[in-house]
Amino acid sequence: MKAKIFFITVFSMITMVLSTVPAAFAQITATRTNIRQTETLLIRIETKIDILKDEAQRFADRNTNTNSGTSDQFTEYLSTLEKSVTKVHETLDNRAPLTVDIRDALGAATVIDQYLVRNRVTPSAQAQWRSLKRDFTTLAVSNRVSWNWNQRVTPVNIPVNNGYPSTGSYTASASQVRTLLSRIELKTNNYKSQMEIALRTDTTADESDYAVAEYVVGFETAERRLRQRFEARQSTSADVTDVLTHATYIDQFMTRNRLNAQTEAQWRNLKADLNTLADYYNVNWDWNQTMPSNTGSDGGGGINLRNFDTMLTGTYRLNQALSENTSRVIDQALSSTAAVERESYRRRLEQRLSSPEVIAVEKNGPTVTLASSILPQVTFQADGVARAETNPRGRTVTTTATADRDGLIINYQGERSSDFYLTFLPMADRRLKMTRRIYLDNGNNSITVSSIYDKIDNVARWNVVNDTINETGGVSTTVNDSFVVPTGSRLSAELRSSITGTEAGERFSMEVTAPVQYRGAIIGGRVVAEDAAGRIAGRSRVLLIFDTIRLTNGQTYRFAGSIDAVTAANGDIVAVTNQTARSAVQPTRGVGGVLGALIGAIAGVPVDAANSAATAGSILAQNRDVIDIGSGSQVLITASATGVVTIPR
Repeated sequence: MKAKIFFITVFSMITMVLSTVPAAFAQITATRTNIRQTETLLIRIETKIDILKDEAQRFADRNTNTNSGTSDQFTEYLSTLEKSVTKVHETLDNRAPLTVDIRDALGAATVIDQYLVRNRVTPSAQAQWRSLKRDFTTLAVSNRVSWNWNQRVTPVNIPVNNGYPSTGSYTASASQVRTLLSRIELKTNNYKSQMEIALRTDTTADESDYAVAEYVVGFETAERRLRQRFEARQSTSADVTDVLTHATYIDQFMTRNRLNAQTEAQWRNLKADLNTLADYYNVNWDWNQTMPSNTGSDGGGGINLRNFDTMLTGTYRLNQALSENTSRVIDQALSSTAAVERESYRRRLEQRLSSPEVIAVEKNGPTVTLASSILPQVTFQADGVARAETNPRGRTVTTTATADRDGLIINYQGERSSDFYLTFLPMADRRLKMTRRIYLDNGNNSITVSSIYDKIDNVARWNVVNDTINETGGVSTTVNDSFVVPTGSRLSAELRSSITGTEAGERFSMEVTAPVQYRGAIIGGRVVAEDAAGRIAGRSRVLLIFDTIRLTNGQTYRFAGSIDAVTAANGDIVAVTNQTARSAVQPTRGVGGVLGALIGAIAGVPVDAANSAATAGSILAQNRDVIDIGSGSQVLITASATGVVTIPR
């Protein structure tokens, strides 16, 4: 009997333990999933803080004489927030509990949130902050941290009421403001009714009717919020700025689209009252200012996703004057780097952050096709799904592309040295803002650079990108996903561009001289890595790989091969070593790697036993401090097609 009881007890305990295994496994999986989600969210937050800091600096520069104290305070608050988010990221990397650090970050964010209620900043900064605030809320919810944005915070040295009278920030009497707000509400309804009639009967408008409908809804939301805060004796100039921001979208729509006389008159009448409102709250408003992308129906400062495809699709050319100065940004990032390493880091960062001259984008629902003057086009799904792939060094990385109110966002992560974060945000005046965030070589500090592009065509003109690439000796925009040169084919070629070994990631091209069926074809490739450490011993090495071949008929195909021999232009024989990938399964260069190279966000790493062995390619070596294989050098190649071989027409 005792044995039976013992057996039952032991069996019950085993059953209970086994029953907890699936639950425990699920909890571990969920935790790992949450870590990845938090990592992605923190990168997104850090990038937006960088962008907002730049906007805050521009705001401070414009207000040097009139509002320097509060402008500087805004910058200080952002610096405190940035440090607190960095602490969260470090804690996450150490796999320690996040709750305390997230609360600290949310506290710093709340200081800024309440500062922006009291102070006037640019519409772009307000929109960027609303986007950041959404991400902080998501961070709190996903990590089970409850937070109240309306709780009282006491930042150091913040002026009481920002200098406004304690009875409110308006200069007129309360009855005058109340009467004006009622009149604005009435005229808004009249304008809406007239606008609806105009859009049903007027066919001259250049924009679709839902665009202005979105503007009006956002304006009404802001105007209603102002009235509520006024009645609660909490209204400030920031509330009026929000109303005027939404009104400016409508005003500029009215300027672009000539509607009937009645609608024009209704808007002029309403706009006159809005000018009075600005005077009451001491707001100096410019109706002709350049506005960020439209605010959407919720007034959240994001993109209207219903016409996002049209807004994003097009061909763009880099506007150097409006883009950030990359050299200045790099100088700031490397200010604390040792002088002996600074120049090497600078070259690598300049290569990674160089902006393509031309970008072409085509978006149709979740499907996006993107090309630049750096590499051929690639098609991917912007559906928010994380896609795993194996990079050339055998590491598992994930690429996530999303299209939301913050624009088209591409996040590539898994190996910190080559992680990147890209955003494409359509702006006013037919412009596109491309922001890139990459990590420095030490893997902890990051650098963010924004470039502005002018839309030169409403459709993606692949031939425009193609012409730009051909001018620089690169590859054609459209690449056939097959090979044209069979495995084992021997080719002779002449190098058209020098390989100096000073820049990992630089492209090279060579022209085929034999056999006759491929004569004149252009083989393209890139320097995957260069061995800076080897220079100390007076011997330099570079790892090269091929990727394309463009035939004389203009068609471009994939190309792979190994280099058999190189004779430099000066007659020197260059040592060549060929290697295969370390992994039994060839690593694939998936959409993440293509996108990174496409925008210029991925650089090589030093050639060493740990890294170079994972990549198939040819290592060229010279007994000199820096390898230099000049234009005109002769190269012998053996092709190795790793896919379907197509016979050209």
